[in-house]
Amino acid sequence: MAKTTRIKLMTPFGRASYCALIRPSTKFNPDGDYSARILLEPGAETDAFIARLQELYEESYQLALAEVRKDKPKVESVKRADPPFRHPEDPDTGAQMPGWQIGAKLKAVARDKNKQVVGTRRPIVVDATGSGKVTEEVGPGSELRLQVEVSPFFTAALGAGLSLRLLGAQIRKHVALGMGAVDFDAVDGEYTVQPSSTAPDSGAVQPAPETSTESAEAASADGEW
Repeated sequence: MAKTTRIKLMTPFGRASYCALIRPSTKFNPDGDYSARILLEPGAETDAFIARLQELYEESYQLALAEVRKDKPKVESVKRADPPFRHPEDPDTGAQMPGWQIGAKLKAVARDKNKQVVGTRRPIVVDATGSGKVTEEVGPGSELRLQVEVSPFFTAALGAGLSLRLLGAQIRKHVALGMGAVDFDAVDGEYTVQPSSTAPDSGAVQPAPETSTESAEAASADGEW
């Protein structure tokens, strides 16, 4: 695919459904991926942002089609990759819900075309002031916005689409990663333990990103669900 200019965009503030902003996940990539998924509420700012992504998505498709037609002039269409934005779905009914879900990622290790490591990288994560560095992982329900680098790609397996490379995040409201507080009243029973000065493990586990293996293997697609 012809070389194109990558564009930086800032998302509106949204609510996190999944984040790996401080520690990269190695579930789909042994080198690790930083990623974030946020839900954008309906509104003028969201509409304008999505309209811009849709415009860039269509440009990517037309660019890929023109490239293929250089060798095959009679080709009428090429495969379209899933866009990095979509309407959320009701978990119970599967019905489409208002708003948009955006996904972006950043590979923690940079490799050259020969798969040799050339460096490491991580997104910049700051607080509401824009200057305080965030070091605690960001849990679901946090309010944040993402700075992303948008670039078109085209592969035979995935088709023509856009990748959203995660550059940074600003946290407006931080929700700690965990299961939240649990309160129980004392009851009659045989099992008791001695009080300890050490706080018990919360047992919190971060949910894994819902990402397909095919998407994880896309060489140029940094944006991922």
